[in-house]
Amino acid sequence: LSDLIWVDIDSSVNLSLQADKRAHHNALERKRRDHIKDSFSSLRDSVPVLQGEKQSVKQASRAQILDKATDYIQYMRRKNHTHQQDIDDLKKQNLGTPVFGEFLILLYRSSQALSGWIWNIAA
Repeated sequence: LSDLIWVDIDSSVNLSLQADKRAHHNALERKRRDHIKDSFSSLRDSVPVLQGEKQSVKQASRAQILDKATDYIQYMRRKNHTHQQDIDDLKKQNLGTPVFGEFLILLYRSSQALSGWIWNIAA
């Protein structure tokens, strides 16, 4: 009889542990899903085309959010590349201006004077 009591206690403890593990797993999974949901909301709010979708009757699906975010990133990369080319072109134009040329000469002379001054200190 005492063996049966131990078996009952062991099985009830085992069931309790399994229930605790399951509850813990469910809580972690719920937290993970909430994090993913919040991340998609944040991504949706970061893409101009999708801003305000939360209030609309038909919200964008996760696949649509990813597609629009990918399109927006590619658009911004192209725009950034174009701006960088414009900056490079402006820098090239500035190299030819008389003021910039005078600045380079002045910079060169000061570096020469500084290096001479350093050599005098070292000697």
